[in-house]
Amino acid sequence: MLYQNYRYNINFERSRPIKLRYIAIIAIALSLFAIYAKIGNVENIDTENLIRESTKSVNNIEVEQKNNSNVNNIAKSYNNIAPAAGNIEDIEIENAKKILSQNLLELSKKVGSLIKNNNILSDAELAIPVAENIPTPSPKPFTKIETSDINLDIFGEVAAKTITVSKGDSFGSILEKAGIGASKIYDISTAIKHEYDPKDMQIGQKITIYKKADKFVGLDIKKDLLHTIILRITDDGRYGVTKKLTPTDTISFVKEGAINSSLYQSAVKAGIPETLIVEMIRIYSWAVDFQRDIQSGDKFSIMYDMTITEDSKFIPDSSKILYVSLDLKNVGTISLYRYKDSHGDIGYFEEDGRSVRKALMKTPINGARLSSGFGMRRHPILGYSKMHKGIDFAAPRGTPIYAAGDGRIVYIGRRGGYGNFIKIRHHAGLETAYAHMKGFKRGLKRGSRVKQGQVIGYVGTTGRSTGPHLHYEVIANGRVVNPRKLKIQKGKRLAGVDLELFKGVVEQTKSQFVELKQNSIASANQAGVF
Repeated sequence: MLYQNYRYNINFERSRPIKLRYIAIIAIALSLFAIYAKIGNVENIDTENLIRESTKSVNNIEVEQKNNSNVNNIAKSYNNIAPAAGNIEDIEIENAKKILSQNLLELSKKVGSLIKNNNILSDAELAIPVAENIPTPSPKPFTKIETSDINLDIFGEVAAKTITVSKGDSFGSILEKAGIGASKIYDISTAIKHEYDPKDMQIGQKITIYKKADKFVGLDIKKDLLHTIILRITDDGRYGVTKKLTPTDTISFVKEGAINSSLYQSAVKAGIPETLIVEMIRIYSWAVDFQRDIQSGDKFSIMYDMTITEDSKFIPDSSKILYVSLDLKNVGTISLYRYKDSHGDIGYFEEDGRSVRKALMKTPINGARLSSGFGMRRHPILGYSKMHKGIDFAAPRGTPIYAAGDGRIVYIGRRGGYGNFIKIRHHAGLETAYAHMKGFKRGLKRGSRVKQGQVIGYVGTTGRSTGPHLHYEVIANGRVVNPRKLKIQKGKRLAGVDLELFKGVVEQTKSQFVELKQNSIASANQAGVF
């Protein structure tokens, strides 16, 4: 490559105006071109005539330089001969001769041995090969394509191999194992980066690689259940990329059951997805004490929507509860309907339009067992009777803890025997406290505002604690009170247009529930379940 550059291009270190002696050399070369174009048999060229013609050109250029101060026009003529001479420095005459010899070498193909006879280049220099074709930069390696333009020959010629991403895999290593070269891997990564960052690849993702006659022709990356990144090599050799959205459908379900040991276990047995069971418990946390209000033999009903893909896979976090009802012996029936009000807020309301959401949640944790109540007790660590100013919920380490109401954090951090501790100030003189936490939700600090039901931390056993549990306190006007005996303000009630619209939602939901229940029973009978 260095030899070729010597033959084509000289790079100079400094830049100054062109001097007359170099212009003379340029003129000589220009004259040679003019003379050679007119002479058919170059072997008989008279060297003396050649020099005489060149001298004439030099004189003409000297006159033109005196009359015109714009040297750039002359430099432009020279650039047609030596592209690298755009910035000429104060160099020695010998270097200028070399520039001329480089261009004269191109003429040697047409004028025979003229250059060699005049000893402009040595034999060693003449032996250096001339690069005939300088490669041009390749076109942009990728382009966006439409899904409708995807074309993959599937008539037995294209082989597809699907790879599941495992621990330690990278996008490059997967393609390399599939026999794809490093340069092609780079182009593929460049092409897809506008739709998918290979660094985001997760364990369990699937990548399908297509080859035709052992030649790479495309790939599919299953980004998630809804999105697939598709790459195909186009007819012009570029990498066409698009993102395909998986078709989905929304299906409504109705489930009913009796509570035996716990609401959670009974709902799991009924086939309700775990995420919806957690949501159902959260919804009722404002109105139901899961330790005392629920008994064996109580019943539940639920209607919910779920979004599924064309291959019958459920989309996480796409489901929503439309209606849920608890028939409790100690409390009565509490039926709740989902409604989005005129302000865009989504909540669950009783049939009369009263929100189930109250000032404070009765249970700021899901699936917990009441392990210690409010009042005097023998302290399990200190060994003597001591006032227990709160209630304890035993739960597995790491169980989420929720803010019992809207408010602002006034303390967060370590606090003696409480361990990791948070205190939240609510309206109307209410405060809640949470102790023995494993850790806090990232991003929370003193002064942070929190919403009711928002995760603030996780169950742990820090401080004076014999096992993982949440110690929960309620403070009313500066005095610790029993959370179970506190009269909590009822939720708001819909009014006006919202109330009228909500009544319509209630009637529609009831009708849909009955229809789905009948269809479910009919399907069960047909299957021989009943």
